[in-house]
Amino acid sequence: MFYILITLLIIMVLLAMASAFLIGKKLTEKKYSEQKEESHPEYYGLKSCDLCIYLLKKLNCEITEQHDTPYGGKRITFIYQGEYICAEADNKYIGVTFWDYTWMAVDIDDIDELSRLRRAVNNVNMRSPYCIVYEINKELRKVFVHTKMIQTLFSQAPDMEDFFRNVFQWFFQTHDRLREEMDNLRKEEETIKTK
Repeated sequence: MFYILITLLIIMVLLAMASAFLIGKKLTEKKYSEQKEESHPEYYGLKSCDLCIYLLKKLNCEITEQHDTPYGGKRITFIYQGEYICAEADNKYIGVTFWDYTWMAVDIDDIDELSRLRRAVNNVNMRSPYCIVYEINKELRKVFVHTKMIQTLFSQAPDMEDFFRNVFQWFFQTHDRLREEMDNLRKEEETIKTK
């Protein structure tokens, strides 16, 4: 009789624990699905290219150009805080490539400045999520500096507008970092010359 009571007590405790677990699981799932629906229903479910265009409009970016690319995506040129930026997006992929074209130029004949630029680009690229590249234009006798960032973009993520703002702010921070690095290299060269 004692063993039967103990067994019944254990079964009741196990059933209570299982019920509490299932109730907790249901409440968590319900809360999660409500949060998911509440997070940003206006863009929830959009694919990367459509989401990119939606967010640019939401941030009051002026879209200056938009055309299809040969591989099926879109190239979107827009203005963010006075800076022309280009996005290449395709609804088939979650990656969006952002380009900030020609935000700095150096004379091709200024060997010292070119050397600084090359070293500064390498130094900044090692510490930045963005990739700085330079392009030599022999016709104009200039070296132009561009910045590139590949970013995943999916509508299930919360606060995509803030995320987008941060992505674009990194472009400006990258400008500042490269200029600072070039200034530091100039100071370093001056120190070496004065020794």
